[in-house]
Amino acid sequence: MSERGYTTPPEGGYSPSARDAEAAPASLGLGGLTPERVLALQAGAGNGAVGRMLSREATPAPAAAPALPSIAHLPAMTQRLLEGVLEKNTVDEAVRQIYDNTFTKTGWTYCASMPDANGKNFVEGRKSSGMCESYRNAFKEILRIYDGLRAAHPVDAVKNGVLTVEQGDDLVESRFATRKGLTLMGGTALKGNVYLEVDGGANVLGQGGDAINTFIFRGHWTLKVNGIEYDPIFHSIGVNNVATQLDQNYVAGQERYIVDTGKPIATKEFGATFIHVTDWPALEAIAKDAEALVRDHGDDIEALISGSTWKQMKQGILRPKKADAMRQAKAILARIGDRPTFEAIIDVDSTAMSGKLTKNQRRAYDKLVQLAG
Repeated sequence: MSERGYTTPPEGGYSPSARDAEAAPASLGLGGLTPERVLALQAGAGNGAVGRMLSREATPAPAAAPALPSIAHLPAMTQRLLEGVLEKNTVDEAVRQIYDNTFTKTGWTYCASMPDANGKNFVEGRKSSGMCESYRNAFKEILRIYDGLRAAHPVDAVKNGVLTVEQGDDLVESRFATRKGLTLMGGTALKGNVYLEVDGGANVLGQGGDAINTFIFRGHWTLKVNGIEYDPIFHSIGVNNVATQLDQNYVAGQERYIVDTGKPIATKEFGATFIHVTDWPALEAIAKDAEALVRDHGDDIEALISGSTWKQMKQGILRPKKADAMRQAKAILARIGDRPTFEAIIDVDSTAMSGKLTKNQRRAYDKLVQLAG
């Protein structure tokens, strides 16, 4: 009979051997089972219980995971670049981890005037500041090291996977403006080397590298891995970072970028910055027209500036405010939206090696301001 869910034990109760059979797997190893003990357990609990116990005792421990190739023999910087890489189960995942490590674990910085192109110097920790070619070659070098290590990798997809590396040299001889949205490698997180953007009347359209968010480069190097292009100095994969191709004078159509060596980047990534003029022909025409007016009507302008009635009458000027030179000067100045910015642009461009404006044009502009300002 049973009561409250319990089963009435057989007459005489459970045998000790039955209780031992249930406890034995937890308390005895195989070494504790003598032939006599096994017979007693079989008699009391049956062959099934003994078999189950022996099966549990005989189950082998899980095999240890295959060892990954060691990187302990490599320089500290190389090990840093390989952190988490050999744990990846595909070549493409490993490449991406190496690429990410170059931005997050190395402390490398960009400097346009550091032209060391030996990637091994960076991978082995001897250099930490370089240009795009430096880091393209460093990426290539660490991939070469990974390629050697993966030959002993336990995962077949890694050991026998495809790793094709090609140098991206399409932009080596180019001058170009980058797309917006990029941040340069390094702790300063620089977002551009163009600090001023104006239209053809010198009206300010944008100011400050972060706001304009454009870089100008002369030459660039990338690396293509398994058909995907990696930019070595911007954390950018498979994206075209060129917005505008420029000629040798940094001109594209009506746009022009003026080199300003007088305003290098304070954190030393670039030795010069740029002014972007979106309608260069219009701005240049103002300077040229001012120069032409002073050249063609110089005596009239000097007479008008002098305020001398006698000098003005000598030039045939009877009504100074309605004089032709005065009228033209006012018309030229009216085309300028922001005079201090226009003056700054002439000053920068007239002293630049690739400048198109001249100091004589600045002097002519000053005459017009003096005359009609």
